[in-house]
Amino acid sequence: MGPNFKHLYDTSSAASRLVKTWDKEIIPVNTFDSLTLEGWFYTAGENARDTAILVHGYNSSPLGDMSAIMQFYLRRGINVLLTNNRGGKTSVGNNITFGLYERLDTALWVDKLNERFDGGSIILHGISLGGATVCLMSEMTLKNVKCVVSDCAYTSIRAEFAHSSKLTMGFTPKATLERVYKLFAKEFGNTVDDFTPLKAVQHAKYPILFIHGKEDRFIPVRMAHELYNACSSDKRLFLVDGAGHGASYANAPKEYESAVMDFVNAHR
Repeated sequence: MGPNFKHLYDTSSAASRLVKTWDKEIIPVNTFDSLTLEGWFYTAGENARDTAILVHGYNSSPLGDMSAIMQFYLRRGINVLLTNNRGGKTSVGNNITFGLYERLDTALWVDKLNERFDGGSIILHGISLGGATVCLMSEMTLKNVKCVVSDCAYTSIRAEFAHSSKLTMGFTPKATLERVYKLFAKEFGNTVDDFTPLKAVQHAKYPILFIHGKEDRFIPVRMAHELYNACSSDKRLFLVDGAGHGASYANAPKEYESAVMDFVNAHR
């Protein structure tokens, strides 16, 4: 994952314990394949109309990935909606689809927010798989979405699986991966090449801030450069020295908050 994993774990755990004591509203959505997913809504105040939708990573949970980051949005007067992604630790569903369905699920929460705060700005902010998901959403037409924050996203499933398998096994099992991709296509009706963050950002309709830790071993920082270079919309790249996977905020909280809020305030 990268250096300072214990620091990331300790930071996230402390933030999660705090947020668990806060009141939240459950905002459910019903997906096209009959799942009921919970969104956890936290208000920034009676007059707050803008909302950040925070999308967690692979096999994780909203508080596991977003309990620290969400706090600066609330301090800045922006509501927060945490997604419980399908197949996640605190959610329902047996399958994680690497953004194929998650982008559609998250768009349902965009609709819910528009029903409640007509005209309120919406920010999409994801980490890891969540970062890839919001990149995929960048080419979708979504009412009142003003900008996207993508933290440590990968460029494509193929590129990430090739990298991570070599990282853990010492080589890339190409034949095995091809069988996996064929099974995915059979199960979900789309190949892994039909939807990639790298292709999506080439048609981005919203400004995107790309964030990545320079010492990320799981999703290498070169992927952030590739996404940034491919992005067709207004964009910014923020790289954090010494940060491993998903650890950019834990390593540089003030700089991270400043980069995000400067970007958000310029576009909402």
